[in-house]
Amino acid sequence: MTVVQDFRGRIKVELNENDIEELQIDIDKIDCSEYATRLLLRAIFKAATEKIGLTLSSKRLLIEAYPNLHGGGILYFTPLKSEETKKLHAIKKEQFCILDFFDGTALLNAIETLKPCDCLLTEKSSIYDIDGVFRLILNYGNDSREYIERAKEFADEVYFDKATKKYTCEHGKMLTGEYAINEILDVL
Repeated sequence: MTVVQDFRGRIKVELNENDIEELQIDIDKIDCSEYATRLLLRAIFKAATEKIGLTLSSKRLLIEAYPNLHGGGILYFTPLKSEETKKLHAIKKEQFCILDFFDGTALLNAIETLKPCDCLLTEKSSIYDIDGVFRLILNYGNDSREYIERAKEFADEVYFDKATKKYTCEHGKMLTGEYAINEILDVL
């Protein structure tokens, strides 16, 4: 477990795959309405604050959970003022990756590797043209990580940030609908 605090007071806890197994936590299914989950998150928070030697006066936290492609996850704990919220929240962010391909053949090869993953066929995906580069934006779940890793091998660039996604959606030319993987696999 790696712990850092940013300039805004937010505490970032990076959990690797071993941490996830040891804690028996599923980042994708965090539900703060469950008592056991709240206890586990409080224990993680307490361990994190002790690790960096921090004492907080705030009793309210905003908790954000982000799974990553390597089986681990990132938790952000943001102390809140009592008037900001009246209950503990958990926010699960969408998982997506952005793959750039300098030629269409590499893009098609990457999509072929995704064919066996039925779970990706129900996820939104789209292809854009950005100055002659094919950009595939692909939403995914934990059960499709292995296939995403295979597809990344064909990509020339890989991104995970919202700024790149937003720029692409605003400035790129959309070449497919919202389910690009399905549309292309139907043709292949």
